[in-house]
Amino acid sequence: MTEAGGDLRRVFLKEMVHLCLVLAWEAVNRPASSRRCCSTPHLEHSL
Repeated sequence: MTEAGGDLRRVFLKEMVHLCLVLAWEAVNRPASSRRCCSTPHLEHSL
């Protein structure tokens, strides 16, 4: 039981980390793409 529980916990943590990385990547990239569309070019170069 403990080994199965450990495996489930490990898989769950791996999935949570993956989800956090995906959300962080989207959070970083989505404002960058919207800034690129909406703002002046020199703002993008300063980032």
